Amino acid sequence: MSLAAACLVLSLVAPSLAAQEKSRLVVVDSPELLVVWEVASIASLADDDWLAIIIENRTKRDLRIVRTEYDVSRSEVDPELPFDSLVFARLSAGNSKRLFHAFETDGDGRHLLPPGSHRLSDSLTDDATAAVGEAPLGGSTLELRCDLHLEVEGLVLPKRKWVVEMLRVEWLELNRERALRARARLQHILEHPERRTSQSRLLDTLLRTELVSRALTVEQLLAALDLRTHATEGRAPLLGHLGRELGRDPKVTRYLTDWLNRGDTAAAMALGGMPGAWDPSFIEPLTKIFEADLYAQPHVLRAFEHGGNPQAKDPELAQRLSRAVLAFRPLPAADDDPSDPQALAQLILALGQTHDVHLIPMLKEHLGDERRVLELRLLSAKMPWPPPPLRIRDAALDAILMILDGDHLAAYGEERDAMLPLDNVDKERALCDLRDTMIEKLEKRLE
Repeated sequence: MSLAAACLVLSLVAPSLAAQEKSRLVVVDSPELLVVWEVASIASLADDDWLAIIIENRTKRDLRIVRTEYDVSRSEVDPELPFDSLVFARLSAGNSKRLFHAFETDGDGRHLLPPGSHRLSDSLTDDATAAVGEAPLGGSTLELRCDLHLEVEGLVLPKRKWVVEMLRVEWLELNRERALRARARLQHILEHPERRTSQSRLLDTLLRTELVSRALTVEQLLAALDLRTHATEGRAPLLGHLGRELGRDPKVTRYLTDWLNRGDTAAAMALGGMPGAWDPSFIEPLTKIFEADLYAQPHVLRAFEHGGNPQAKDPELAQRLSRAVLAFRPLPAADDDPSDPQALAQLILALGQTHDVHLIPMLKEHLGDERRVLELRLLSAKMPWPPPPLRIRDAALDAILMILDGDHLAAYGEERDAMLPLDNVDKERALCDLRDTMIEKLEKRLE
């Protein structure tokens, strides 16, 4: 049996209706289905439900949602482009899973829309609020473009409809009343975690807004952390905030020490995401977790970085770490042909992070290995400095410099500014030439 599907593509760019509290734009109005975008004319970081899609199933049966894609973007003028061109910054985007997450699905995983009117707002509003953040003094105006692609089984909707209007929202700064409401909203999220990435993003924005988060106590934050066992529930924003603002607080230190002493790998992973959180009491339990769990090793090394790499000053600790790395992943000889050059480069860098000087002869063998690990064109336009290794020999260079000098960053000097204007081909050639010169100097140093 063939199934008819309806396809609706909308592009809405929305103007303010200042006389109304909310602007409503009907985009589908049929005997079976009503679809409306609704946007508040005035909103702030303290407000929820200011952006919504209202869908009314006017039939007496469940409608099966075949496919959904939505995008809410903010228009901005970019003065760096010719004629101050208009560009769009995405505030919220997703698919059926995100928009209809609260609805049941059928055996094929398609969401079922029951008869009646349904307001879909939480993911839309949380994402958009998190992206916009705190308004500047005096507030600002948001010019929104809202796109929706919707397919409903058994319905024939307009194939494509473009409506060029603007939804304008006055985004208000936080005064005392709005700040109190934003704090209440943050407190609610802390006490009622949901497994939604949009709520996690909003939590991060609220925690980073000093006027909102400054009233929180360390007890409230640790209690909220206890409620979160899944990454999408907002554990990372909480850990980041604790590390930034309260990393050396005795209560946080005691909490983390007790957690680590239980041998919980999640504790090591958490500490790796908490720059600013460190205490010498973490070293031994972190090392034991490092020795027992391969997947915890990158997080433990990151946690040690937060603590100033104590293994660089403790040869015995450095050897324990290097033995643990090699126990899980033996380093092949330089003349072996690895099936995964990128994995070999990652192993070499991990060995460098142990700061074990006994590894230098093994790592030195790989200084001549020209096999590729990464193409520079695969990196983002904002090239990190120094970039990740492009060849296995680059990884060996960085690893040995970490062991000898504590880190490898200073050895790269100030060449980044000279390379940035180059295209990718010339940039890659210049970077390889720089590293080849560095390797020559290192080899003389090791003679």
